Amino acid sequence: MQTSLGPMRRLLFSCICVALCAPWSASAFGSVVTNATGVSVVVGESLTFGVYWEGVRVGTATMDTNWSTNRELIRIAVRVKSTGLAGLLYPVDDRVECDVCPRTLLPVRLAKLTREGSTVCDDELCFDRENAVARWRCRATGKEVTYPIGERTCGAVSLLYWIRATELRQGEDHVFDVAVDDRCHELHLAPKGKTVWQRDGMERTCVTLDVHTKEPGMFVRKVPEEIWVSQDDNMVRRMFLRVPVGRVRVELLSWKDASSEHQPGRAASAGEAR
Repeated sequence: MQTSLGPMRRLLFSCICVALCAPWSASAFGSVVTNATGVSVVVGESLTFGVYWEGVRVGTATMDTNWSTNRELIRIAVRVKSTGLAGLLYPVDDRVECDVCPRTLLPVRLAKLTREGSTVCDDELCFDRENAVARWRCRATGKEVTYPIGERTCGAVSLLYWIRATELRQGEDHVFDVAVDDRCHELHLAPKGKTVWQRDGMERTCVTLDVHTKEPGMFVRKVPEEIWVSQDDNMVRRMFLRVPVGRVRVELLSWKDASSEHQPGRAASAGEAR
């Protein structure tokens, strides 16, 4: 039994990282906040993703966007929980909160509290734009790291908003500076072709994005290596993430606003994102 828990533990730890990289649709749900460069966030939307390992459902990720209490920032809340046998073998309950500036849609603060089995991780990443530095602090160990950032350095959550505002052409390489925990990483995205996404009788033509970096280890649990984005509504339908044993697939299951719930497998009604 111990030999099987090792890969499962690493797999479930990866789920929170995958969920952080999932953007929502460019729909008319809730309040749409757009910055000067065309990057948008839909406030008041909730998404649900299924997490699968080798075809087996192992977890659920939810993402919600709302205004902060004082309405000065947009708060993106992510929660990942293990399900089924995975939840019995190794219970996971991970929570992430990211506050972004509504004027720039760049991150101000990202806090993670992950509970995986008997292990608890509690850390915070703050962005000081005025002094061009980020400060990462692990509350569990007391470790603190300060490092330089660029004018448009993103966090893991805000990255996909900036990708959606970029005109992605096949054959071009797009570079993003992303702060993850205690340092920045140079992430490259390249459209590599088109494929057909299918679920519950519905089909969508998707652009497949190849994600690569100079640090190959980033793909193990930290960053998805392939993303499928539907052409008609710019919605992330599927992602793949490499783990030490096998590959994880993250699938959009449903999304909703304050008035209704939508499922990818249903035909879209008037005014409903497809």
